[in-house]
Amino acid sequence: MSDLLFTFAAMATRTEGDLTALKGMERLAEVLHPHGVRITWLITPGIAERLREPLTKWHEENGDDIAIAPEGLRRDHTGFDLGTMQGQIDAMAAAAKDTRDRVRKILPWTKADVAHGVHQNHVALQALEQAGFVGIWGFCFEQIEVDGITDRGIPWGFAYIDSKCRTAPNTEPGGLISMEWTARDLLKSYHSGNPTVWSTDVNDAARSGLCRWRDCDYLKRMFDEYYRNVRWNDLVVYQVHQEAHEMMPEFGCYSEEDCVEAMEMLDELAGHAMGHLGVRSVSLSDAAAEYRSRNTMTAPSYMLWRDIPVGQYNDDYSRGTPRGPWPKTFLTYDSECQLMFVDGGFEPRTIRNYRLRNHETGAPDQPYYAEPIIPRVRLKENNRSPYGAEIVFEVEAPHAMPMGVTFWEDWGPYLWDSGEGILDHKIISGELMYLRMNVEAGKQEYRIKLRRK
Repeated sequence: MSDLLFTFAAMATRTEGDLTALKGMERLAEVLHPHGVRITWLITPGIAERLREPLTKWHEENGDDIAIAPEGLRRDHTGFDLGTMQGQIDAMAAAAKDTRDRVRKILPWTKADVAHGVHQNHVALQALEQAGFVGIWGFCFEQIEVDGITDRGIPWGFAYIDSKCRTAPNTEPGGLISMEWTARDLLKSYHSGNPTVWSTDVNDAARSGLCRWRDCDYLKRMFDEYYRNVRWNDLVVYQVHQEAHEMMPEFGCYSEEDCVEAMEMLDELAGHAMGHLGVRSVSLSDAAAEYRSRNTMTAPSYMLWRDIPVGQYNDDYSRGTPRGPWPKTFLTYDSECQLMFVDGGFEPRTIRNYRLRNHETGAPDQPYYAEPIIPRVRLKENNRSPYGAEIVFEVEAPHAMPMGVTFWEDWGPYLWDSGEGILDHKIISGELMYLRMNVEAGKQEYRIKLRRK
């Protein structure tokens, strides 16, 4: 059976003198643990030392774990000398190992094999990979500029990341696993261009006016979209995040009323999610282990997303964000590309071509890997019989690139038979058939055959 893994990460690094985020952590534990949610606390060695007792208690009683911010690794990649790059990677790898060893001495029950705080630095990612870390938390699907983070092009969920070009999946087996900061509404994030409004961060949902207190239907329906997509994926990861210091008024981020509202919203969301068949809550480290046990390469993801109706949202928080509604959208990625299709269309609206990665700069040669010209698709034959179907179509491309085609109708009565040049295919009953290929410059013809069930 396919699974949905519910992971919850809580930033718990902030301090002001003797003040830590312990009160906020206790509030998160109070709300989430009764639902069986396991929390991955994002900490530093200093927090591990200061909060050893509650962290150990929550691990032993509730299965919580930690992820660490390695010391000696920079958040950005500017200023590195390519001529001495390997030496710098070696030094950072040694620093990351030292941080992990110190945390393991304080908390001997943890592997401490997931990192956070440096996901924007491709040089640091190479160091973490060399040091034996399995995952890096903090990537933000579709995001541009907010909190100084631009990750547009990164896949949602989990993927083996190319540590030399951090927003592209690895083309080789294994590697660090990229982990989302927090799950987003994939459809609204893509079409609106402002994913921070459409996230599972309960503070964002409250500030935008999408949810209030226990009236958080939007967040529940967003979870339902992830859960529905389990049907045609082997594994779906649903990641939620909340800063512990934002669950207490002492740090001046939110009022006491805001913190209590966040508790109630998380209580509603966790109760809703954990009540579904096949949903399991695991730590980020355990989620990475399960992903690795199932996949040697980045697993393709197939997400058919419907627009979730919402009322008027707060312009003061989300001014400039298009309102929608938007059409049903199919989003997919693999190690070579990310494709977005809109209801009814043959061609993708967006092709993000991961071949455009640049290992010297650590960035794509084309902004966000986006192909400026989408190949044209022409349907030439669509033959049906009591025994099956045969479809012939032509693709005309300006140059070689990864490509996909969707045919939006009910293909549920059919099984795949054959299709030369088709690298991957997915039939979503009642909705569409997706075909994946790599095209060359010019015209090429494809013929696929389906047989009746």
